[in-house]
Amino acid sequence: MKKRIIIKPLADQKVGDVFEWYEFRKEGLGFEFLNEWESTLEYISNHPLSCRKIYKDFRQKLIGKFPYLIFFEIKDEAIIVYQVMGALENPKKRYTRS
Repeated sequence: MKKRIIIKPLADQKVGDVFEWYEFRKEGLGFEFLNEWESTLEYISNHPLSCRKIYKDFRQKLIGKFPYLIFFEIKDEAIIVYQVMGALENPKKRYTRS
């Protein structure tokens, strides 16, 4: 069953920052990242339990071919996306519900 996705401001801001970074590096690459982001959210919405549980109720999913991870929880009939982080960023920041 498809679940509704709620994106927290911290995750939304990070997606915007990553888009700008990729777009600055190569025109069109930022939009490629956004397409992968949206495809990954669609996958999570349809198959949330297939994503690996990593800490308490937090799950993660890699954003397509980009080295960024989406960190989320399943709450009732919704998926809450708390954080988007580079795969090499400090893992202690991953598990916050800001």
